[in-house]
Amino acid sequence: GIRTYSAFKHTYADWEERKTNYNSKGTFSKLVNYKNLDDLQKRIDPYTFRVRTEECVDLPSKIYETREVELGSSQRRVYQDLINEGVAALVDEQGKKQTPEDALLAMLMNEVPTVEVNNALTLLLRCQQVLGNWAVDNDGNMHQIEKTNRRLNTLLETLQEVDGQTIVWARFRHELAEIEEALDKQGYTVVSYHGGVDSQQRQEAVEKFQNGEAQIFLGNPQAGGIGLNLTAATVMIFYSSDFSLDT
Repeated sequence: GIRTYSAFKHTYADWEERKTNYNSKGTFSKLVNYKNLDDLQKRIDPYTFRVRTEECVDLPSKIYETREVELGSSQRRVYQDLINEGVAALVDEQGKKQTPEDALLAMLMNEVPTVEVNNALTLLLRCQQVLGNWAVDNDGNMHQIEKTNRRLNTLLETLQEVDGQTIVWARFRHELAEIEEALDKQGYTVVSYHGGVDSQQRQEAVEKFQNGEAQIFLGNPQAGGIGLNLTAATVMIFYSSDFSLDT
């Protein structure tokens, strides 16, 4: 009964036009509150059915565990250099130099008008890569910082402690390649699911994992974090994460 998305949007919610923080000319619509939800419920009732997870399956509670990995000396140096270089030119409103941590936060909160948010996000991206033992050189090439990747070793140790099939998520393509090579050497059967794998191979990876033909499902959260039903897994490991709340 509602012909356009715009009409639907304004029938069931109130919106306000707001200006963006980083662009005085940019605007966006902010949801203020919902309305007419009883009418919406009546419209969708004939086509919907709701059941809670606990009403249809008997699953054990999830157990969360964090493994801390100490940076190597070279990693720590590169990481600190990144932070220092990235915020060296920033000063607070009184002209006093800030700590690197405070300056980085100011960049992210867009409290420094001369610094674009993208610069801060790029800095965070580089820092995350360093945590995984990777860095970008002046020519734009990716290379390993230390000979021994402590995070990778911790992953391998963790896999030896768990039973059943396991999902391993990693953010960066170079991490996925490194992990897959290490798992192959350890004798694990691995299937990969990321942007470099075509749709047919992705489907085959899911089927092999679900059928028990693969011990490890290695993927990128952006490629497979939503919509996959990997019920064969008993353990899920986040080797590295992005900032998406979906995963």
